Amino acid sequence: MNKQKYTEFAKKENLPIFMQPFWLDSLCEDEMEWDVILYEKGGEIWGSFVYVMKKKYGFTLITMPKVTQILEPYIKYPKGQKYYKNSLGKKR
Repeated sequence: MNKQKYTEFAKKENLPIFMQPFWLDSLCEDEMEWDVILYEKGGEIWGSFVYVMKKKYGFTLITMPKVTQILEPYIKYPKGQKYYKNSLGKKR
């Protein structure tokens, strides 16, 4: 269910290629599988976190697929929001 919603979300947003569903589908091998956690508010997706799971020696591990540079949380900010008001502009 989340994968379907994420695929539609990815078509509308400017996500990095490494977080695109077609990229993840092409790199996940037999023992690897990707999934996504979505943050939804008001029927709209505002954030996502993609992760890849791999079975090894009976354990389930969260890992990175080969030739993938990043898998990171994605936050969609409201249009017109000032830079200093979102998490990118806040001082740490």
